[in-house]
Amino acid sequence: MKFPEYRPQPKVRPIVGEKDEYELIEDFLFTFEGIDVKIPRGFTSDGASIPKPLWSIVGSPFSPKLLEAAFIHDYLYKEGYDRYLSDCKFKEILLINKVGEFRANSMFRGVRLFGGKHHKGVK
Repeated sequence: MKFPEYRPQPKVRPIVGEKDEYELIEDFLFTFEGIDVKIPRGFTSDGASIPKPLWSIVGSPFSPKLLEAAFIHDYLYKEGYDRYLSDCKFKEILLINKVGEFRANSMFRGVRLFGGKHHKGVK
């Protein structure tokens, strides 16, 4: 079975009792570097990890335009996929979801500068 390159907006719900965290309510499929990847139902994300003082500039980390990129990026980091390629995929999805080039580049720089502590190694 060939997974779709992109599947618009993962189906998610907020986690009761957890502030600013969502979970997938069904499997989410995408392709990464020619590999079909499935994020399993129940996987959680804190969205795009944007500091609250920047929400008025960048937007909410749970904005529909950001959520797909955030779930994919968080999963790639958790599973230890190459960090640079994971960050590039994040930016690519942001651009596909039309967040704007300036905003996508700013968010890409943010994950390059501050995302390393969340990465789980290389797969």
